[in-house]
Amino acid sequence: MEYQIVVPNIDDFDDVEVIEILVAAGDTVAIDDSVVTLESEKATMEVPSPKAGTVDKIQTQLGDKVHTGTVLLTLTLDATDDNQTSNTPVKEQSDSPSLAKPTQTAQTEVVATPAEAVNAKKTSDDTTLHASPSVRQFARELGVNLAAVDGSGPKGRITRADVVQFFRSTVMLSRDSAKQISQTDFKRFGPTRSEPLSRIQQVVAKRLHHAWSTIPHVTQHDDADVAEIEAYCKEFNEQLSGDTPKLRLLPFLVKALVFALQKFPHFNASLEDDNTLLIREYYHIGIAVDTPEGLLVPVIKNADKKDIQILSHEIIDLATRAHDKKLSPSDMQGGCMTVSNLGKYSTGRLFTPIVNAPEVAIIGASGTRTVAEWDGEQFIPKLVLPLDLSYDHRVINGAEASLFLREYCDLLKEIKPFLEDKINDG
Repeated sequence: MEYQIVVPNIDDFDDVEVIEILVAAGDTVAIDDSVVTLESEKATMEVPSPKAGTVDKIQTQLGDKVHTGTVLLTLTLDATDDNQTSNTPVKEQSDSPSLAKPTQTAQTEVVATPAEAVNAKKTSDDTTLHASPSVRQFARELGVNLAAVDGSGPKGRITRADVVQFFRSTVMLSRDSAKQISQTDFKRFGPTRSEPLSRIQQVVAKRLHHAWSTIPHVTQHDDADVAEIEAYCKEFNEQLSGDTPKLRLLPFLVKALVFALQKFPHFNASLEDDNTLLIREYYHIGIAVDTPEGLLVPVIKNADKKDIQILSHEIIDLATRAHDKKLSPSDMQGGCMTVSNLGKYSTGRLFTPIVNAPEVAIIGASGTRTVAEWDGEQFIPKLVLPLDLSYDHRVINGAEASLFLREYCDLLKEIKPFLEDKINDG
């Protein structure tokens, strides 16, 4: 049975260009396989096949200008699949008289997917690669051959993250070249000594390399006004006696993170696969601790149920046990998001923390600094905390990250919400 695939309803665009023809006469296509890519001034759109069958005739060419209803190609339907139809939503057809009318023997159905839909492409060895136009363009810009990239998406779809991982692990610096560099005879230049990495450093190195190689990182920066919190800590600490630990900024960073996660649940999540986001409904916050053996990230469990003073004591306890090598495996498991506070170590303003997989975001904080801010009449001193938010771009987009970071900064501006947040004994 003959079946025509036509240009779907493309709203107000009279003409769009055919930029890719993804099949040839005689090819077998399955339901939802993309057959043609169209491009307007504003977007790229792929047209998938709503039926399974064999391509009988291509009725368009590269560079052709087409419009709603133009016949693109004709299929001979599989005899066993006559009643099968794509689940892709059907766009409403225009009533424009320019719509091409199908022949009496052909069925016509108008369907489309957005620019990021699966784009089937035949390679010379007849292996089907799946990649959207934007991913293809990104791969071309990096000089990556998609045929060499393993797709992690549905039906083997190649994602932007797959291209990034391949580029980092293969194009930029292969393990062989890294080994070659490490075998340079530095002794001929002067005295040297060897120092083995600790077990913790080896484990952390592998985890960080995996995270950096597989997660498409983006980092955004902002400043938080922490003058009220610092003033409160100073006043609180002046009333302490003996060896009572002083109240620092970190417990406020942890608590503010809980508040922000409650408002932005996509940050309190992890990717189960390319189709599923597991959102946590508990709030366990990791804190990065620098020890002589390497970086450790103990986790404060149920931070939402603990007030500032309890958080302060628990942070001190975890940090102490980390330095004394007394943390248990359970102390470092279950984190939802991590705070990396350089604090007293930082003399700079910004850095780029690496996401602590399988988490999808991490907050970094440098040391506080005083800046001059114009109030409309004069410059006034302002105590700010530089913050850095790194996140997994597969889960979080830039706009959402900006809103999250701004919310986090706003939370740190006032001390009152932290003092009102007490343990609910009820």
